Amino acid sequence: MLMMMDTLDKMNKLLEPKYRLSGKGMYVQKDNPKLLVIEDLAPLGFRMASRQDGLDLSHCILAIRGLARFHATSVAVCEKVIYHKSMVTFDCDD
Repeated sequence: MLMMMDTLDKMNKLLEPKYRLSGKGMYVQKDNPKLLVIEDLAPLGFRMASRQDGLDLSHCILAIRGLARFHATSVAVCEKVIYHKSMVTFDCDD
């Protein structure tokens, strides 16, 4: 939940709105039952694709570009923000 409410928020702030990586985190409940509410992306034009149909080439390329953007932005956040060691499982210097 920290990833959704903190890290992804920082990542999205580095990007232009049209390149956002996720919906905005709206609410977190850490006690049982754990709950995470995120923005509905349907009003922005996103729709669920059929899992049975799979992806065509253009959507595969779009997904790979999104993963590359996610990776690059996560590195940028890692280099700019000092996290407490207990919050991450990797070293930003590696």
